[in-house]
Amino acid sequence: MSTRAGSLKVMTTENRRRQFTAFIGALVITTPALFLRVSGTHLDDIPAAVVFGLGIVGAAFLLTWAAEALELDVSRGLAIGVLALIAVLPEYAVDFTFAYKAGNNLDYAPLALANMTGSNRLLIGIGWPLVVFIGAWKLRKIARRQDYSGLIDTEVKLARPQAIEIVILAMATIYSLSLPLKNHITPYDAVILIGLYFFYVTRIWRAPAGEPELLVAGLFAYRLKSSAGLGVLVSSKVNQWTLLVGCLPLVFIIAGGAMSGLPVDVRQREELFLTAAQSAFAVAILMNRSLSVKEAWWLLGLFLSQFVLGVILPPSLAEWERIGVGIFYLVLAGGVLINQRRFLGPILRDGLRTPAGEMIGSDERN
Repeated sequence: MSTRAGSLKVMTTENRRRQFTAFIGALVITTPALFLRVSGTHLDDIPAAVVFGLGIVGAAFLLTWAAEALELDVSRGLAIGVLALIAVLPEYAVDFTFAYKAGNNLDYAPLALANMTGSNRLLIGIGWPLVVFIGAWKLRKIARRQDYSGLIDTEVKLARPQAIEIVILAMATIYSLSLPLKNHITPYDAVILIGLYFFYVTRIWRAPAGEPELLVAGLFAYRLKSSAGLGVLVSSKVNQWTLLVGCLPLVFIIAGGAMSGLPVDVRQREELFLTAAQSAFAVAILMNRSLSVKEAWWLLGLFLSQFVLGVILPPSLAEWERIGVGIFYLVLAGGVLINQRRFLGPILRDGLRTPAGEMIGSDERN
């Protein structure tokens, strides 16, 4: 027992040393980008891309560690929610800029919606699968290192409290399916979507604080980090599909736009339908609070199929391509929900009613 405890102490000390080294490294590669931005110094395109690219990577690591430290004082769900909000703030800036300009020039209105729908689909089509693929790769790498020949569980499982994000995202997705039927995103839509976001914040706020998931060696830590990574991306999707979309008509009106809200043209109605349909399929997959490698390939493949069809089909059929892929998403979503119908009751109960504190440390699927 003492030998085992001693080994664990050595591992903990070594991990802390590595964490400190990694923290300093992230700080070092982030600092030059901050200096250039604050000082107003300009570099050529290639050096600027390298410096700011490294700065973004370093800042991402620092944000992750800050979220882990925040879990000492607030719930894990709230910490992830704060990190997710910070992660999508650049998108808020771009969309709000276009929406504000649209208040005086309606030519900018499609740009605000195009950026929003594009980033939404990119998050699910690329971001979610990437987390699963990296997690599966890490698991297999550790298994080979330990000469483990058993079956490796290649899915990322979300903790029970993250049923809150899934249910709120499902509610926002159901409502968003009505947006393609409208000519404007209205102040009424803003009230509904922003209200959903604050309901989400209220639910995750009530969870108790817990110990952070620190970076430790071994399979267990790798699985936790994959879960946390997917949790951040799901929370980011909640942010995009509620607070971001809901604020666009308000920014448009503040800038002098019509009280009817942000106008939606025919092309953007198709984009909204495709984005909502993709979200419905993604939510259906998450009803069992997990995302497998096979499901990740489905998300990635369907996302990439839009570009393939865009190249193959003539421009005259572009609108039918978006509508057709959207309908296919909805059909798949219906099939997945039927297959996973036994999870609907438990996840709705956890997402809407079960106190968040009661779900901490309980990961059974009941």
